Amino acid sequence: MPNHRSSRDAFTLLELLIVLAVLAGMAALSWPAVSGLLAKSEIRSAAKQARAALTRARLDAMESGRVHQFRYQAGTGRFEIAAVTGPANEGPESGLSGPVDREASENAGNTLPSGVSFESPGGYKDGLGFAEPAVLSGEEGWSAPLLFFPNGRTSSAKLRLRGRRDYSLQLSLRGVTGTVTIGKLEQAEEWP
Repeated sequence: MPNHRSSRDAFTLLELLIVLAVLAGMAALSWPAVSGLLAKSEIRSAAKQARAALTRARLDAMESGRVHQFRYQAGTGRFEIAAVTGPANEGPESGLSGPVDREASENAGNTLPSGVSFESPGGYKDGLGFAEPAVLSGEEGWSAPLLFFPNGRTSSAKLRLRGRRDYSLQLSLRGVTGTVTIGKLEQAEEWP
């Protein structure tokens, strides 16, 4: 006598729809946490990229024996590193600007990851404290350049990056040593 056992090799359409609905609900509930982690990771990655670019500008100046500049376009993620020609190459006392040799720079025209931008700076501060580069008028929002000299020195400065979900990070550039420090991740308070 043959065994007439009913064996199921497949799922019904209703069972599959229930499983899909449960998975969709779990994904919807977890999305805010996942997107927050992605935003944090994105701005930290951008800060590391900016730190590497500032360090590269310093090393380029030291290796080439020429002053190099780092500048960025406020409100965007665009930045550039280029050699400076002219009086600025004679030393920090000779002035803060000179013609830029953009063709000779292979590092010009870099960008931060999408969604991360440089905040508009507030202007240079007097004294020995940190400075925020001023935005130059007539240059499409480009900041005043941070100069890196062949002796390894630069100006002390602070730059701020803003990312998605109002996360921000501050980068501090120490002039004597050229060290770039990434600050603590902050998020703007939400409006009530």
